[in-house]
Amino acid sequence: MSSSDETPAAVARALQSALRQSDTELCNGAWPTAGWRLAVESGVTGWTIPTVFAGSGCSATAVLDGCIELARGSLSMTFILSQFHAAVARVLDSENDSLKRQWLPALANGHVFATVGISHLTTSRQHARQAVMSAVPRGVGYELTGETPWITGADQADLLVVGAVTPTGEQLLFGVQTKSAGLTVRPPYPLVALGESRTAAVAFDRVSVGPEDWLAGPAPQVLQSKSRTGAGSLTT
Repeated sequence: MSSSDETPAAVARALQSALRQSDTELCNGAWPTAGWRLAVESGVTGWTIPTVFAGSGCSATAVLDGCIELARGSLSMTFILSQFHAAVARVLDSENDSLKRQWLPALANGHVFATVGISHLTTSRQHARQAVMSAVPRGVGYELTGETPWITGADQADLLVVGAVTPTGEQLLFGVQTKSAGLTVRPPYPLVALGESRTAAVAFDRVSVGPEDWLAGPAPQVLQSKSRTGAGSLTT
């Protein structure tokens, strides 16, 4: 935040006019570059991240109040932020301290963008005969194969929090860099609304992940571990 005594709601209210203006200048389906830059420069990306990782360490209530005010300026940008928050939450919940140190400071200051591809672990797709995303053991890690649907900002992301299922039916979460070999971002879906979110599917063709990429699992319902449940974030 620009000042230590500014609440997320106060920061968001100060951004509303500029966010509305930036939205009016967007072409249909264009990523809200200007709006996201405003959010980053105002410290919004650090709201949910503890101060030890260069964030603001705001409470859940304060963050929700801030997002409500942000949505009055730009619904699409706030929806994108909710998926960013969901990814950050999974990184924070992980016991992989090395991954936290690598990614959280950069996420807090907005130098990188993260989003989630985990909805298939909770929707009807989890009951498919063949897993939408499989994680096959290879050495000390896994190979990910399949397709994750409905990833917001997929073609803008540096880090994807993705879920996959092992041959024994257990679920895992990994933090996968979008530059990984075998990873392909599909074209964004032609959505009727929120096209600016650039929501798309991402294909994985034997993408290698190791202990350094591990976030959680294996577990029967990995998204319900610890204190969080579901595939999204509070602000979604």
